Amino acid sequence: MQQQDMIDIRGLRFPEDRRFLTERVRGDMEEAARNEGILRRLQSLAKPTDRALVLGDGFGLLVAALAGHIGLRHVHVVEANTARRNHLRRVCELNGLFRMTFSADLPAPFVPSLLVCDLSGSANETAGLLENALSDGLRGALVRLSDRFDCASTVLPRLLATGLHYYPRQSCADVLCLLRKWN
Repeated sequence: MQQQDMIDIRGLRFPEDRRFLTERVRGDMEEAARNEGILRRLQSLAKPTDRALVLGDGFGLLVAALAGHIGLRHVHVVEANTARRNHLRRVCELNGLFRMTFSADLPAPFVPSLLVCDLSGSANETAGLLENALSDGLRGALVRLSDRFDCASTVLPRLLATGLHYYPRQSCADVLCLLRKWN
C-alpha cells in the first residue's frame, strides 16, 4: 500500500488529496489569519457539552477542530458527496477523533445545540440543508458566508427566526456568529 503524504495544520494531520485540497482550499489554508479567526470564533462559541451539526466542511479543519481541540460531546457531519465523506472520516481516524458520525442527509433523531455551516463553497446545496437543520434546540451557530450577496440576506433571517441573536463581537467579514443568549 502506498504511503500518502500528510499536511499538518494546528497539530492535526490531513491527507494530501488533490480532490479536496484544491487550489482554493490550499489558499484558505495558507491564509492563516482567516482560519485562525474562524477557529478562534468556534472555540469561543462551542462548549464541550455541545452536540454539533456540521454542514459543508470542505477539507475537514472545522470538523477536526470541533472534535479534537474543543472536545465536543458529539459531532455529526452531513456531506452528500461520498468521496468527501470518506475523506472526512479518514481525517478523523488519522487524528484519533471518534465522537463523530457522518451521513449524506440530516439525521432524524439528532437535535444539535451548535450549528457549523460553511456556505463558501457549495452554497445552494448547503443552504437547503441549513433550512432543514434549524431547530429550537440550537444554542449557537457559526456560519461562513459565500461571496454571493443573496447568501447573507437569505440565511440570516432564517437563523434569527430560531431565536438566535447576532453576536457582533465574535462575527467578522464573512463569518457570522449567533447565540441564543450572550453570556
